[in-house]
Amino acid sequence: MRRARRECARTRAPSPLDASSVLSRSVRSHALASVGAAVAACALVAGCVETTRTSDGRPPVPEPVKPLVTPAEAPINAVVLITGQPIDTNGNLWRDRIDATVYLFAEPHRMPAFREGTLEFAVYPMGGAGSPSRPGKAIRTWTFSAEELLAKRSMTGFGPCYQVSLSLLADGASDRLPVDAVDLSVSFRAPDSAPVWTEGVTTIQLGQASSSSRPMRSASAAPSR
Repeated sequence: MRRARRECARTRAPSPLDASSVLSRSVRSHALASVGAAVAACALVAGCVETTRTSDGRPPVPEPVKPLVTPAEAPINAVVLITGQPIDTNGNLWRDRIDATVYLFAEPHRMPAFREGTLEFAVYPMGGAGSPSRPGKAIRTWTFSAEELLAKRSMTGFGPCYQVSLSLLADGASDRLPVDAVDLSVSFRAPDSAPVWTEGVTTIQLGQASSSSRPMRSASAAPSR
């Protein structure tokens, strides 16, 4: 029995997806569920190919696997936010831009979706975001209208998403906040619907940056004025 258990342990396959450095726990769970369904479908098709032959000896054409699609009428009830490292865009060594990717889910459907509505982002002093029913006092906010979000639609390996940039310099504001560590939250609001918030917040380190965090610039590019 012990020998059999050891053999099982040695032959156990590794996880088919390791995206911990790219996706949050929420997106990763959706992605793993989607991959698991696809692997199961492929295994079923593969089994048929191995045991079935046509009259000329060739394997039959496998049945197409239906893609995961979220119905258009399914309301959004979950929002997942992924952010990159904030960068300094104007060369003063203060981080002033946050690049963010937002996925909208209509659970229990596993595939994210595009929807008409608005996205509102806010940063708070770390620990001061409060709750959706009793939010704290935001330091900065950004709102993207339904029309603006049409231009922010994108696709990743995990499905439809919105990719936006949040600039501290927007509307002539300063990139020097009263605090360096902030909590970022985002909510999605469909027309005539209550907002849907992310679960928890994303803590981001702003403040002064090293020269290595500046965006790369071509050597032949003219300096900005």
